[in-house]
Amino acid sequence: MDSTTNLRRRVLVGAIAAGLMLALSNCSSIGGSQAATPTVPLDSAQLAAIRSAQAAVDRARSAGGAAPAPAPRPAISDKKIAIVTLSTDESGAVPIAGIEAAAKAIGWSTTVFNANHDIAQVSALVRRAVSAGYAGIVPVVIDCGFAANAFQEAKAQGVVVIPVNAVDCDDPMSPAKGESGFSAEIPTAAGNTDAFWKQAGIDAANKVIADSGNQARVITVVDPELGILNAMTEGFRETIAAYKGSEIVETVSFTTPDYTSGKLTTMIQTALSKHPDATYVKSPFTAATAQYVVPAVTASHCGVKVIGGEGLPSELGLIRSGKVLSTTSLPGQWLGWAVIDTFNSVFSGQPPVNSGLTWVTVDKDNVPDGDAIAANVDYESVYRQAWGRS
Repeated sequence: MDSTTNLRRRVLVGAIAAGLMLALSNCSSIGGSQAATPTVPLDSAQLAAIRSAQAAVDRARSAGGAAPAPAPRPAISDKKIAIVTLSTDESGAVPIAGIEAAAKAIGWSTTVFNANHDIAQVSALVRRAVSAGYAGIVPVVIDCGFAANAFQEAKAQGVVVIPVNAVDCDDPMSPAKGESGFSAEIPTAAGNTDAFWKQAGIDAANKVIADSGNQARVITVVDPELGILNAMTEGFRETIAAYKGSEIVETVSFTTPDYTSGKLTTMIQTALSKHPDATYVKSPFTAATAQYVVPAVTASHCGVKVIGGEGLPSELGLIRSGKVLSTTSLPGQWLGWAVIDTFNSVFSGQPPVNSGLTWVTVDKDNVPDGDAIAANVDYESVYRQAWGRS
């Protein structure tokens, strides 16, 4: 039996099983309706598309990052680093833990300045860090546009500003275009910050296409305030469109007040009520998945699968419990170590080196038991050796 025949049968069996599960389940649904079983595509072009998507999923599931460059880059001594974070939710807490551990390993000190989801506080926190004599500032999930003038002032005073999960004001993905406020960015296996986050969207779309037989009807939940999420959304949308079978039926666009007030749950439920044929909801990041997307889907619609965003501990737990189909994730606190290494290079007057970071697609078959996926390399040891701190 050839591979095409096998694939046809797998898609048919999957669709029939999905239909039976929906028919037999007792979960609640909007208006008494259930998500429709997709029509199975059997033409050669669609079968080729599904094979291509599945091959991409398989590659992304086995990823785990490449080793950072091992070239010696001796540690610069006695640096104070201010970590200015939008919040200490998982999106902030995980990289912050990595930054603190890496700073300790290289011999630096750190202080966390928490805006607590209040963008209006960011400028004051940046200026406070500059006044206190910090040599470097790490904006965590804070775009340059959140405090453009403050970041530009910091650079003008010789403070090095390198973000984690954020884009510069002159970046194509920035919601607020303007003059650069950052000093450098973390190089990754995918390229710059935009390419890195776009890859997360591409990987998520490939999973949806392969899982659905390229017949998905997707509701995307997006936060256009953050450049990295705009890049991820672009990668997801472009990939869904390129395969010419699945469709994004609605985009739920929310802002920080929608998120902090809890309105986002109602916004997702409204979209589900308008689209009883929806089969997937794509979440932008872990906290949104856990606090709003999964509760909204669980309470109001039957048969819809959730695709996560960052792959932080809560999403991994939701995959283990069967409430999330898949996510894109990173090994542990690698981002935090990578940004400290980037600071060290900039302080030394050297170009930043490739961190080796890459996304991993995580589903029920490779979800870890703990809070993070495993890296393919011992990146901490590589960094320590490069810094002369092993």
